[in-house]
Amino acid sequence: MPYADTSFLLAVIKESDWLKKPATAEFEKLKGKLWTSSSAVIEIMLVGARLGMNLDNLIVSLYELVDVVDMHRDIPLTASYFMQKYGMNVFDAFHAASAGGDEIVTSDSIFAKVGPKTIYIGNAK
Repeated sequence: MPYADTSFLLAVIKESDWLKKPATAEFEKLKGKLWTSSSAVIEIMLVGARLGMNLDNLIVSLYELVDVVDMHRDIPLTASYFMQKYGMNVFDAFHAASAGGDEIVTSDSIFAKVGPKTIYIGNAK
C-alpha cells in the first residue's frame, strides 16, 4: 500500500492547488489503497492553519481519503477545537489532545486552559 505524503494529500483536498490535477488522477488510481501517518496529520494541520483553512473539514476529508494508521481522528479534531477555543498552537493542541485527560508534565502554562491536571517543572506557574 502506498504512503500518502502531505503535498499529495493537500493537493487532493484543497479546492485549488498547482498539483490538483495530477494528484487527483493518481488518487483515483490508488483509492482505497493509500495510508498515511500522524506526521502527515500534524503537518497538514500546520499548513491548514497557516492558510486559514477550516481545520475540522480538513481533518474529516483527510480521514475519508486515506487510512491514518497511528492516530484516531478524535485526536486531531480535539486539537482543532483546542486551537480554535484556546488559541493553542498546533503542537500544544496535539499534546493536550493526545494526553486524553491524563496529567501533563510541562513547563508550559497553556495546558491549564484545557483542563488536565498539570505537573509544572521550572517556573511556569
